Amino acid sequence: MTVAAPRTAHAYAYDALRNRILTGELAPGAPLIQANLAKDLGVSMTPVREALRDLATEGLVTLLAHKGAAVTTLDLADAKEIHTIRLKLEPDATRLAVDHVTLDVLNRAEELYADMSETADHRWVVCNREFHKILLSPAPAPRLVGILSSLLEAAALYVPLAISHRVGPDPQVEHRAILDAYLRRDPEAAAHAVAAHIQSSIHSLEFDTNASET
Repeated sequence: MTVAAPRTAHAYAYDALRNRILTGELAPGAPLIQANLAKDLGVSMTPVREALRDLATEGLVTLLAHKGAAVTTLDLADAKEIHTIRLKLEPDATRLAVDHVTLDVLNRAEELYADMSETADHRWVVCNREFHKILLSPAPAPRLVGILSSLLEAAALYVPLAISHRVGPDPQVEHRAILDAYLRRDPEAAAHAVAAHIQSSIHSLEFDTNASET
């Protein structure tokens, strides 16, 4: 029997802070005071500092010169760039993933889909991110999957905004189309469904930009 290695203080702080950001407990723009976070998490300041650096590389945290750190604020131009890059890369990664998908991956994706169908709170954002990541994970292209994983982390901040100004089908309808294509082992249909899903998010973000200018 293999015993899992205990998590380091750094890993614990990273996971805890990332979850609080992605669930909205730490809102965009919220200051991240290392001493307060360390006390709250029950760790020293060093793992908190390391965790904030890691989260900054994912775009979830902004490091401020001489002012500590803060949860990254929403930037529509940044959001559209993230989704545009996804639109260029994710369909190709999807084609690769469909050809290597396993039953375990499909079962986990079904569980996440079911979870998203039953919740409308910030938990939905976390499940949505994991749904896309798990379906990309079988692709035999670790660098490509790594890039897309980072983009999905950064995009998670903008999911509530895109949903609140949704243009096009309900995202769960699009998720079902993606998953059904995987179940049929149809790489072209899956790639098309993924592209349509990302394009809906781009249109939603563009709608928000236009509405704010009128």
